[in-house]
Formats: sequence, C-alpha cells, structure tokens
Amino acid sequence: MNEPIFSETILEDSEILPIYANSFGIAGGSSDVVIELTCGKEHVATVNMSYELAKTLSLKLMDVVKVLESKTGGSIMTTDHINKFMFGSQSPAAKERRSRESKARRSLDLPEPSKKEIE
Repeated sequence: MNEPIFSETILEDSEILPIYANSFGIAGGSSDVVIELTCGKEHVATVNMSYELAKTLSLKLMDVVKVLESKTGGSIMTTDHINKFMFGSQSPAAKERRSRESKARRSLDLPEPSKKEIE
C-alpha cells in the first residue's frame, strides 16, 4: 500500500474557500452519489460525484485513517460508535438521517444495508 501524503496545503488556488463539516448525509442515484456536508445544523456544501470517484475517495480516506491509527496505536471511533456510547444508541439526528436514507433507498429500489455495513 502506498502511504498517503499528508500536507497542510493541497490546493493553492486562493479562490477556493476551505470548508469544515462535522456531519454528512449520503444519497445515491442511478449514476452518481450526492454528499451533503453540514456543521451542526448548518448546510456547508453539496458534493456530487460519480460512483467510481466515490469508491476511490472512500478507499483513500480509509488509507489516511489507517496510517494515523498505525502511527498512534489507537483506533478512531466512527460517529455511530460515539453516539452509541453517548446516547445508548443512535443520536436523534442519526436516527432521522437513517430514516431519510432508508426512504431514499426504497424510492430507488435499493437494498437496505446490513447491520455490519452500518457499523
């Protein structure tokens, strides 16, 4: 595995504004994926991408997390795991998100994810 390169500056274009998000929602259509980024309750950005890019991005993000976990000897918890410990199950926002995602899957005739895929 090629180790990801960590850099504080990825793009140097001053016209591209940085964004910060601490939550997200994902929906998939027949040809692309839509990611809604939020910070608290504020909408930050909408990102549309192909399934190929979405899969590549997910793998590259996991590579970055694995490098951090390897170097620190720690394990990064997902927000679903944190909510389980903090709230005894999913947070109300996570339950609402799952409900919206489930409705979107049904409307697109997509299967529900297995419990393992959710965790």
